[in-house]
Amino acid sequence: MERPTFSVLINNYNYGRFVERAIDSALSQEASNVEIIVVDDGSSDQSRSVLDGYNKRVTVLFQENQGQAAAINAAVKLSSGDILCFLDADDWWAPGKLSATAAAFHSNPQASLVYHRLQPTQTDGSPAFKPIPRTLCSGNLSPRLARSAGWWPFPMTSAIAVRRSAWDAAGDIPEQFRMSADAW
Repeated sequence: MERPTFSVLINNYNYGRFVERAIDSALSQEASNVEIIVVDDGSSDQSRSVLDGYNKRVTVLFQENQGQAAAINAAVKLSSGDILCFLDADDWWAPGKLSATAAAFHSNPQASLVYHRLQPTQTDGSPAFKPIPRTLCSGNLSPRLARSAGWWPFPMTSAIAVRRSAWDAAGDIPEQFRMSADAW
C-alpha cells in the first residue's frame, strides 16, 4: 500500500457539534494519498456518536483526557504521512487547502513548515474579524524566533503543516501544553 503523502490530524475535546464539519472539510480535499486521524481527548459530549459515523473513512483514537498536546502527539504517532497537517475540531478547511500546501512544499523542498492565515468566522460563516496572524513570515525562522524570545506571529493549529522529518527532529510537543499547543 502506498504511503499517504498527507496525514490530517484532528484533535477533539467536546466539540461534537463542530467535528463533523472539520472531518468533512478534510474528506472533501482534492488531494490523493491522504489519511485522516482524529484523536478524541476524553470528550463527554456527543463526539463519540459523531465520530462513530465515519467508521472506515477516518481512523479514530479515543483516549482519556490529557490535553491538546497529548492528543496531537498521539495522532502523529498513529500517522504515516510525509506531511503532517493539523486541524482543530472546531475549525474547517476551505477547498484546495491540501493542494495549496502540497504546492508550497513542492516549490521549496527545503521548507520544514508551511502555514497560512485563518479567517475567523461567525456561526453564519461571515468574517468575525481580520485573518490571523496579521503577518506571515518566510525563510529561515530560527533567527527571528531567537530575537523575539518566541513571540512571533505564529500560526494557529489549523493553519500548520510540517514535514515529518522536521517533527521527528523537534520531537513531540511537551504535554504541559494542555491548551494552545500550536504555540510550541
